[in-house]
Amino acid sequence: DFDGVFADRRAQKSAVLRQCYGIVLPPALCARTAVVGRGLLDDAEYDEFLRMVYCSERYHDLLCAVEGMPEALRELQDAGHSITVATSMEPEA
Repeated sequence: DFDGVFADRRAQKSAVLRQCYGIVLPPALCARTAVVGRGLLDDAEYDEFLRMVYCSERYHDLLCAVEGMPEALRELQDAGHSITVATSMEPEA
């Protein structure tokens, strides 16, 4: 899977919340349960926020790799392995 294995979207979510909504939360508190549960966004707003995070190229530069993953992927490729990424995201994501 991409999220949490290859990329850490928590910092990206925190930055998008700050830029788009003026909400300042640490990356660990950007899950739906924390944001909606605190009344900072409603469910529909959180869904739109996720569409921005996952689908808008505008925020792709805020995405961070999981530490050590780029190097590990290069090592696997150099050793002749192919890499396939499976995700449950919609096709446009």
